[in-house]
Amino acid sequence: MCAATAPAVRRAAASTRSPWKRSANAGIDTKDFRSKSWDEFTQPNAPEMRIVITVCDSAAKETCPYFPGSPVQMHWGYPDPSNADGGDAGKHRAFELTRQAIGYRMLQLLQLPLDTMSNAELQRALNQIAQS
Repeated sequence: MCAATAPAVRRAAASTRSPWKRSANAGIDTKDFRSKSWDEFTQPNAPEMRIVITVCDSAAKETCPYFPGSPVQMHWGYPDPSNADGGDAGKHRAFELTRQAIGYRMLQLLQLPLDTMSNAELQRALNQIAQS
């Protein structure tokens, strides 16, 4: 998400425990994770990012902020699992499917020779991953 609207922030806050717990149940250590605002990454001592990937479908319509270093930007859109039908079971199923889909793309990303790729090559590779 590049810039959250107030309703989206309230929805995320209301469902924060569930996604973290579900990630932990999938074997992902989340104890040091927290939701962050994009402006944390524009501060003077923030780490420079090479790649910025948005994943929420609604983020595709938002303007992303300027990130120092002009990282490669990509949108991999997924519906928000917290909006899934079917009560808690439907949300759990949607969250798990989304987690798996993002994980599949991340595995492909991590196989790339990032240290030797130009930004143009990286952008092409991310576009190919987005099509998978």
